[in-house]
Amino acid sequence: MNDSEFDQLLKSAHPPQRTPQQHTALTKRIVARLHWQPRATADFPAPRRPRIALWKLGLATACVVGLLGFAPAGAPFLDWVYFGAEPHEAIFSPAVALLSMVFLKEKVGPRRMAAIAAQAAEAELLNTGFTLSWTATDWTFPAGALSYQSQTAMQVIARLAETIGGVVLPARDSDHLDIVPRYPLPPWQWNDVDAPITRVIPPAMMTDLGGEWTPQPAWNACYTSGTAVGCSMLVRRAGTAGDNPTPDVFDDWLTDQPANQARGTHELSKGGNIEIVSVTIPLFPFTDDHGVGLILPANLYRVPEDTGAWVGLCLGVDISAEGTGAVRVSQQIRLERHH
Repeated sequence: MNDSEFDQLLKSAHPPQRTPQQHTALTKRIVARLHWQPRATADFPAPRRPRIALWKLGLATACVVGLLGFAPAGAPFLDWVYFGAEPHEAIFSPAVALLSMVFLKEKVGPRRMAAIAAQAAEAELLNTGFTLSWTATDWTFPAGALSYQSQTAMQVIARLAETIGGVVLPARDSDHLDIVPRYPLPPWQWNDVDAPITRVIPPAMMTDLGGEWTPQPAWNACYTSGTAVGCSMLVRRAGTAGDNPTPDVFDDWLTDQPANQARGTHELSKGGNIEIVSVTIPLFPFTDDHGVGLILPANLYRVPEDTGAWVGLCLGVDISAEGTGAVRVSQQIRLERHH
């Protein structure tokens, strides 16, 4: 057999037919094993439109925010994988989604021994390959107080974060979770000299400005309490009479004073004259744009406008690219501003 005959034989061969069970097994293996890769490095069909939505990182209380890779936050990504000339439909998910998949064994409580919230969250990640950093308020559970049933690892961790007004931020490029407070600092302290401002966003970089007015009552007190066990606390904003309280907060896992205080402060931070500011800025490497770089949720940013500087909390960021060849990459950010 010469080379020409061998080439003809290869071209006439057909890929093996796969059963529906094999297709299902293929999808599960991809979801369980494949980490996200940029679309430009994978063998995907060319996009039909020049504008490609790359990825989205959002912020919401008591939920997993962010994403590992390039896809809409929190949602699987549907595309095609090719084996030879045969396409296979495949569902891709961020690695952190594995902690919420239904095939994981659901945990059952209660815990018979006293527990610390951060340690309880780390225990949920044993043998998963994920690591965790807890920088939000930590607190203690008495024996038997940390009780839950039919919960996946991510559901338990998100519930722990929700209890003290925190959020879960997955790392973009590793199997790691950060538990941080939704508000790094109460809004009435954002203009303090020692406020943890991450970066300054120059107004000259901003385009497509928009605002949504979402005013709330100017609460100055919040009553928080556990239920079967725990403690109760009236959290009052310093320097006020505490005469305009929020609705009372009851939570089974408010079992220690630090947790009650953190949750009360979080509830008070949601009040006042709030504007959700949406702006678009270019995305350059950190060293090429005077240190602005990628805007990330749960961080404070200062905007030095001519009418007066103000500070906003990033709630989410969408990244998109337009054009072909030398594309223009932009990030659409949403900032919570308190007037």
